[in-house]
Amino acid sequence: MTALALTPINGEPRIHDLLLAERLGFERLVKVRDIIKRNEAKLLKFGVLPTVGKTSGDQGGRPTTEFYLNQKQAIFICMKSETEKALDVQVEIVHVFDAYLNSESTPEPSTNVLATQLSELLNGKVLVDFESLELFINGLLAAQRTLRNVGGIAQQIEQQCGRTLFDHRFLSP
Repeated sequence: MTALALTPINGEPRIHDLLLAERLGFERLVKVRDIIKRNEAKLLKFGVLPTVGKTSGDQGGRPTTEFYLNQKQAIFICMKSETEKALDVQVEIVHVFDAYLNSESTPEPSTNVLATQLSELLNGKVLVDFESLELFINGLLAAQRTLRNVGGIAQQIEQQCGRTLFDHRFLSP
C-alpha cells in the first residue's frame, strides 16, 4: 500500500483522491470520486477543490477528473466513506499534515508521481491547462533539488568509503 503523500497544488499541500481511496481500502479506487462529486458543495466550504482532467488511454479515451483534497476535505471524505480503515486514515492525515506544518517546507511529489505525470503528459493522456503545467514543472524542479541533495550525500558517502558508489550523471543538475 502506498504511503500517504502530499502533492503541492499552488503551494498548498493536497492529497490525491485515488491515493486516499487506496488508503481507505476501496476495491475500485475511482468510487471515491462518486463521494466527492455528491458532496462537492460541502467540500467547497473547506476551500477550493483543485482538479486535473485526464484521459484513460494512450490514444485519448474516456476523460476523467482527478481531485486534490486539502486536510479538512480529505477527513470529510474519510467520514463519508464509512470504511473500516476510515478512522486510521483520518489519524494518518492529521499526522502527515502536522509533519508538513511543523517542518514549514513545501511538500515535494515523489518521483513515482512525477514519472507517472510525465508519461501521461507525453502520451496525451492528460488534458493540460497552464496552471497544471506550471504545477508539473514546479514538481520537476523540486525533484531536481532533491536529486542535488542526494548527489551531495552520495559524494560524502563515497569520500568516507574511498570508492565510487553512484553514477553521478543522474545526480547532477
